[in-house]
Amino acid sequence: MDPVSLVLGIAGVVPLIAKAIQCAKEYSTAVRTAKGAISNLISELEALQSSVGNLQQFLKRDAIASENIRFQQTSALSSCFKACEAKLESLCRKLGQEDGGRMSRYLWPLSEKEHQKTVQELRNFATWIHLALTIDGCRLLSQTSDDVLKLLGQQLEHFKATQSLAETVTQISSTVQGQKRLLEDSLAHGARKQILDWISTTRYSQKHQTLQESRTRNAETGS
Repeated sequence: MDPVSLVLGIAGVVPLIAKAIQCAKEYSTAVRTAKGAISNLISELEALQSSVGNLQQFLKRDAIASENIRFQQTSALSSCFKACEAKLESLCRKLGQEDGGRMSRYLWPLSEKEHQKTVQELRNFATWIHLALTIDGCRLLSQTSDDVLKLLGQQLEHFKATQSLAETVTQISSTVQGQKRLLEDSLAHGARKQILDWISTTRYSQKHQTLQESRTRNAETGS
């Protein structure tokens, strides 16, 4: 499918996010013991909602259409939204407590483990969507999930190799700079010695020592 057709498929996720946010907010005043978890879940849902909206607008741009990018049903981005839709439907059922009674609204239906898993899954969906907000990202996610993971793995290995090379270059540069400073210090010392030798044929170190000894003797005799 083309990017515009994918937008139509994404549209089914939008009301589910809104419903999940609304359901979560209904617990805010009733369940005081889970305020932190509720607030955290709502924030993640709103972040996902914003990301989906941004992607919808991005896929409608002429620049995307001109790239002739096609999204198959097995593409990583299509698969991402199918998984996202299934997760949101499950979350809405859980938050809506469709099988529970009226009093169950006063109990937060997600255990700590369920909450952490849900938040992580929502963040993962948002990460994939952020990746699709560039032409290169769309082109990458138009491939299957296996192909995407393979390419990302190759890029990671390349980055590690590049990082290792950069560290080696830095070490070599530091060594060269150190050798350069030693050479400059050595040359400076040699130049000072040549100047002093040119000023006086007398060995300046011996002359300095003789003057120092004579002053010490004068100080001892009081003269």
